[in-house]
Amino acid sequence: YYKDHQESRLDSAIRAFKRVVDRCPSHHPGRSAALSNLAMSKFVQAEESHLDLDEPIHLYREALDLRPPDHPDHPSALINLSIALLSRFRGRAFVTKALSLHSQGQRTAPQLTPEGHPRHSGSLNNLANALSTRFEQRGDGKDLDEAIQHHRTALQLMPEGHPDRSASLNNLAAALSTRFHQRGHAKDLDDA
Repeated sequence: YYKDHQESRLDSAIRAFKRVVDRCPSHHPGRSAALSNLAMSKFVQAEESHLDLDEPIHLYREALDLRPPDHPDHPSALINLSIALLSRFRGRAFVTKALSLHSQGQRTAPQLTPEGHPRHSGSLNNLANALSTRFEQRGDGKDLDEAIQHHRTALQLMPEGHPDRSASLNNLAAALSTRFHQRGHAKDLDDA
C-alpha cells in the first residue's frame, strides 16, 4: 500500500489483520501484536480517508492493555496510541492529554533501549521530538532544554553516514533555533 496507495491493498490488509485478531483469543500471546497491526492499518485508512479515529484508538488501547510496563513492546504500544491521540486531537484543547501520554511513552523507550542498543539513539530522538512538541503547546522552557540535550546525545550516537543522522541534525537545529527565538542567546543560533 505504501508504494502505490491502492486502497484495495489496504482493504485486503485490514481483512487479513481482522482474521488474525479473530483467531487470537484474549489470552493468546500474539493478540497484542495482532491488535496493533489491525490498529495501524485502520489508522492509515482513517487518516487517508479523513475518517473518525475511534476504532484505531480503541484497538491501540486494547493492545497496550495486553502489554504491561515491563513488556519489551510496551513503549511502542504507548507511542502508537499517543500518535493516534495526537492525530485525533491535533489543534484541539485535548492535545495536552495526548502529549502527556506521548511523552510518557517516549520517556520509557530509552530506558528499555539502553545505551549500546541499536534503537537507543532513535528513542532519544523521539523523546526529544515529544518534548519539543510539548514545549510548543505549553511553553515550558525546561521541555525545550531537555529536548536539545536528548537531540545532542542522540546525534553523538550516530556516526557519519548513519541513515538517520541528517534528520537528527535537522531536529537539533530546529530546537536550537526555537530556543534562540525564545531567549536570544547567540550561541544557540551559532550551534543551529
